[in-house]
Amino acid sequence: MKYECARVLRGHDGPVFAVRFNEKGTYCMSCGSDRTIRLWNPHREGTDGPTSALMIKTYKGLHGYEIRDVAIENDNSKFVSCGRDKAVFQWDVASGKTIRKFEGHVSSVNAVTYNDDCSVLATASYDSTVRLWDVRARNSFVPIQTLDDFTDSVTSVLVTDHEIVASCVDGFVRTYDLRAGLLTEDNLHHPVTSLAMTSDLNCIVASTTKGHIRLFESKSGVELNAY
Repeated sequence: MKYECARVLRGHDGPVFAVRFNEKGTYCMSCGSDRTIRLWNPHREGTDGPTSALMIKTYKGLHGYEIRDVAIENDNSKFVSCGRDKAVFQWDVASGKTIRKFEGHVSSVNAVTYNDDCSVLATASYDSTVRLWDVRARNSFVPIQTLDDFTDSVTSVLVTDHEIVASCVDGFVRTYDLRAGLLTEDNLHHPVTSLAMTSDLNCIVASTTKGHIRLFESKSGVELNAY
């Protein structure tokens, strides 16, 4: 199968660590080592040629080091970012001003994501923890739960209606069933760098430092394919 480039996001001064779409796929945000977050319309042509995407806005000034990840709320009014400065910020999309700062991690924050209704925020860190935050409780400054079963840097985190799935440099993908209070560990034998889940939630895709992409069933842990 042959693919052609549809759009290129040009503008960052240095490596780009994440690109995240909003819920409907109409806009996306990128973040990188230049300590900026950029908002794009990938469906409109930018100023650098027919394949370039239209950059709408740049957000900067809060993070002191590289920005590792970004997540957009369902109503597109706010987003969160995390980075090597141990900080997690919630931003207002329209004004670019900070709404809230989530503090507690003692090392770089590698990944950030919302649950389905954006009431809970999950952050994954180099400090070997995943922390859950109540987004709606504006006066709460501590995580509502900390998951500390990891033995190395946590690289990625996913949240469903009743599960939290996280990948780690220790080679494990850990699934927390919040309803049953159970922890399941799948050993991929190599540091896991990122995770994604299929839309039906039945399968997990994981990338490793071995250069492989592994597809396995989320419930049984049975590997279906490796790429």
